[in-house]
Amino acid sequence: METDRVAQITGVKEIIPVVPTSNLLETIEYYVSHLGASEPWNFGEPPYYGGVRLAGKSIHFINVSAASGGELYVWVEDVESVLGLVQATGAKITSPLGKRPYGMRDFSVTDLDGMKVTFGEESD
Repeated sequence: METDRVAQITGVKEIIPVVPTSNLLETIEYYVSHLGASEPWNFGEPPYYGGVRLAGKSIHFINVSAASGGELYVWVEDVESVLGLVQATGAKITSPLGKRPYGMRDFSVTDLDGMKVTFGEESD
């Protein structure tokens, strides 16, 4: 399949899978105690989102009750330029660029299969 090329996103620091789970805290504990993960954290009251580091890479988890499908979090260096590139393609922005309580500035799109793809950078 041949498609038109669009400007490429640069400055990607990390792409983080967001894995649905039925019990966030138990999943985090399992990854730490059984798989050697480190740096566990969670967010929300009650917690609905969290993650660990495994072999130096991030894995995030979201309670299935809060998830609409699979997710990717793409950590970038210049989120505003990425937003411009994505908007130029005509992609539908499903969550506008904003500063989030978890310390990031991000925006989201949803791909053709319903997967949420969020692009973000650390906020000041």
